[in-house]
Amino acid sequence: MKKPVLILSMVFLLCFTFGCQQEREEELSIEEARTIIDGLVKFRNEGDLTAADRVMHPECVIRYSHLPEEIAGLEAYKEYDKMTRNTFPDFKMAVDDFFVKDNKIVGYWSLDATNAGPLMTPMGEHPPTNKKIHITGMFISYIVDGKIKEDVAYFDMLNMMQQLGFTLVPPQPPEKQEEKK
Repeated sequence: MKKPVLILSMVFLLCFTFGCQQEREEELSIEEARTIIDGLVKFRNEGDLTAADRVMHPECVIRYSHLPEEIAGLEAYKEYDKMTRNTFPDFKMAVDDFFVKDNKIVGYWSLDATNAGPLMTPMGEHPPTNKKIHITGMFISYIVDGKIKEDVAYFDMLNMMQQLGFTLVPPQPPEKQEEKK
């Protein structure tokens, strides 16, 4: 009778021990991160969709501060890149600095481009301004299986819009709105 209890106890202990272990995150080397970054820059600067296949996970999720919703999936991200390239045909980005922590690449980027195509905004489509922009931002890329599974990026959208000639007009008090009518 003691043998079945001992065996059951051992099975329980083994299941508990191995079942509670967390899945270990993939740890990237600086060299692996540099390869991923170089592939991303090539894809974004040249519109090289084969480079996108090499660096972006098929189930990638893209969260950029200027987009109203996330982009889900590699094909949707490629469409976003085509739209960006249509708006800014000479789009050139650089990753100026980065560091690696576990399975994350965190970095600082800069971008130069000319608005030579229609610009989509929350207020609708605007004709090209033919003005040059220079913007900088930060990104966090989560890597799974050697590819970017999630990419989060932030930049100053107001700065970019001002460089394109847009202005920020404060809301008018109600009495001034009535006077205009």
